[in-house]
Amino acid sequence: MVTAMKRLTYLPLLTSLFFFSSSWAEESQPQEITPSVSEERIERRSAALSPEQKRQLKQKRAAEKEEESSQFVKKARHYIDPLESEFMLAPRNALAEVSLTTFAYYIPDYTHWLSAVGVNGHTLDMEDGTRWEIHPSDTFRLNSWRLNDPIVISPNYSWCSSGDFYITNQNTNTAVRADLVVSPIAFGPYSHWIIGIDYTNGQVYLENGTTWSMSEGDFFVYRNWAVNDHIIMGYNDSFFSPYDRILINFNMDSYVRAKQY
Repeated sequence: MVTAMKRLTYLPLLTSLFFFSSSWAEESQPQEITPSVSEERIERRSAALSPEQKRQLKQKRAAEKEEESSQFVKKARHYIDPLESEFMLAPRNALAEVSLTTFAYYIPDYTHWLSAVGVNGHTLDMEDGTRWEIHPSDTFRLNSWRLNDPIVISPNYSWCSSGDFYITNQNTNTAVRADLVVSPIAFGPYSHWIIGIDYTNGQVYLENGTTWSMSEGDFFVYRNWAVNDHIIMGYNDSFFSPYDRILINFNMDSYVRAKQY
């Protein structure tokens, strides 16, 4: 009888601990969010690139990046070789005297924010409403990702690798391969869209007042872009290219390399 009473006494305490631990786990892990039916979505247009066209484009850009790297190395060696005999390390006391400058924290325009992770990490959502399908081999990396972590989209230049893009978590410094499967919210507060295009000069104008110069090599990609097409910002992590951004057009299922004008 006494043992039964003790069990009854501890039962409320155990129940409270269970709910506390469950609440803590829910708050610390990204949650799956289903888009509201009131959130209008974007449809891909019939002129979007076919899977075969995308494959060929990916292969072409991989070759271009390799050529850019080769040319950079040749130019660098041209300047470095004559200086090898004169190269020397700076004195340690000189290095210690270098003054440090404090800079304000800067958030690049290509930064996104994690808003949700799907069941088993197969998808993730961003602040603009986009949903990305994660490569099965990379889903385990999302275990350490948290809500509102800053994330960056960049191209996957390896034409023999799955996934059109990499998504990198700036806090954990881990990346996953991903494909864009759900559009941003139509004209949403965190969405971007085209308000004008100059096909002759290769410039595109966005709703936030920015102007972007697109790579000449991508003309055959953006020649079919149109006003009100929705754009997702990304970072072109090719060290050798002057175009340090990518503009991903959901309507046309394609992206171009660009730089702010």
